[in-house]
Amino acid sequence: MKNVGEDFARYAKAERLLCDKAGPVLAAIVREIEASEGLLIAEVRVTLDRVTTSGQLLSANCTMVRVQPVNSFNGDDAGKLPKASRLHGDE
Repeated sequence: MKNVGEDFARYAKAERLLCDKAGPVLAAIVREIEASEGLLIAEVRVTLDRVTTSGQLLSANCTMVRVQPVNSFNGDDAGKLPKASRLHGDE
C-alpha cells in the first residue's frame, strides 16, 4: 500500500510540470485573445474529458470565469488589469 505522502508528492510534481509546460502557452493564448477582443481575462477554467473509454484521446473545454472589458475602466485605471475585488464588483 502506498504512503499518502508519496501520493501527495507525485501529485505536486505533476501539477508543477503541468504549470511549467502549459502556463506559458496558455498565457500567450490569453494575451492574444485579450488584445483582439478588448478583454482582461483574470481566471480561466480548463476541464478535460476522456473521449474514449481507453482514455487515449482528450478533449479540453475552456471557460472564462472572470473577465472584464478593457473599456470598463476609466481615468488612471484605463487599460490596466483590475484588482481581483474589482472584477467581482466589490469596489
